[in-house]
Amino acid sequence: MRKIILIAVFLAFISGIASNIIAQKENISYGKKKVSHKNIKSVFDKYGMEGCIIAADLVKGETHYYDNKRCTQKYIPASTFKIANLLIGLETGNIDSETIFKWDSVPRRLDVWNRDLGIYDAFKVSCVPCFQDLARRIGNEKMKEYLAKFRYDGMEFDESNIDMFWLQGQSKINAISQMEFVKKIYMDKLPIQKKNKAILFKAMEDEKGKNYTLYGKTGTAEIPKSKLTKKGNDAEEIFLLWYVGFLEIPGNVYFFAINMNSKKDTPLQELYTVRKQIVKEALTKMKILPE
Repeated sequence: MRKIILIAVFLAFISGIASNIIAQKENISYGKKKVSHKNIKSVFDKYGMEGCIIAADLVKGETHYYDNKRCTQKYIPASTFKIANLLIGLETGNIDSETIFKWDSVPRRLDVWNRDLGIYDAFKVSCVPCFQDLARRIGNEKMKEYLAKFRYDGMEFDESNIDMFWLQGQSKINAISQMEFVKKIYMDKLPIQKKNKAILFKAMEDEKGKNYTLYGKTGTAEIPKSKLTKKGNDAEEIFLLWYVGFLEIPGNVYFFAINMNSKKDTPLQELYTVRKQIVKEALTKMKILPE
């Protein structure tokens, strides 16, 4: 009888561990301390937006967040995938720091794309045709191989959509995984060359302040409204905006990911204008970005 009881206790213990592992995959439950910031809602409200943010403190090991549930929701990565795309292009030798993406003379919707662009400028202006060209150069097989090495899960593609899968289709990733990917790059937890990491971070440098440097990549996609709000339906589409990166301040680094959408029909250009301002205000309210 005692053996049966001990076995039952052991199985319950193992079951508890398994349940905890599953919970960790779906919730913000890692780090020494979780810090919820409900006051971030006021930042989103100020701009007529709704969204989530998660940030990891390198030194203290704390995880700061707003809207735990949404941070676990998976959405298409859009142009934030250019972080992985650029790295894979460098690692496979398809590009280097001197590479120039030649314009094919086909007019695109943004004038800044209608010219030859080096990799840094192509990244800064988020040149879609440039990175589609890069994805085709990398190819289906190598793309899958490196995404597996990087543990960048959730991408659905084959040869037919190798140059579109991060922009439309079934590929999905959540804010937690976005943040963790950037953190792993920074912490040298991925099999990448240091020179390529340096090239990536140079491309990602977005803003240098008096006592901080902000690195990041934006992403924008149209997705069914029903995936972001209970009031929507699959026929309606709404813009989802990403910003993924890290913040360096004296003596510390914060890795973060934020996604958001407008609660009204705000013009896309206006959303572009306020996106980084929302990021900075949210990080300031979290007492991460120095005032």
